[in-house]
Amino acid sequence: MSQGFYSIRRHRISRRSEFAGLYAQGKSASFKNLKIRYLPADDGEVRFAFVLNRKTGNAVRRNRLRRIMRATMNEQLKSFKQPVHFLMHYFPLRKQDNESASHSDADTLAVDCVQLLNKAGLMC
Repeated sequence: MSQGFYSIRRHRISRRSEFAGLYAQGKSASFKNLKIRYLPADDGEVRFAFVLNRKTGNAVRRNRLRRIMRATMNEQLKSFKQPVHFLMHYFPLRKQDNESASHSDADTLAVDCVQLLNKAGLMC
């Protein structure tokens, strides 16, 4: 497997206690249909997780959006001001808009992720 796969996996948040800490003590910011919760990291690494609920669409759509968000974060890893752990939550548009806007959603999702990180003050 490629080096990129391992670097992405190393930067994932997976423990229940880490999720609980982000929800309990994390600061938050939102932009369009994205919300972020973040905390400064003690371990010196940028780590992240993504949350997409079933209202977003079927598994294929959720996994596609998750892959776009992961790829965006992998590209932006060196642009963070400081080590941080964050949880990015994607909220779908209304049901009737969600079906018609699926392609434009995927096209602009990467840009929206970066704009949200800038709004939260996490990027250089």
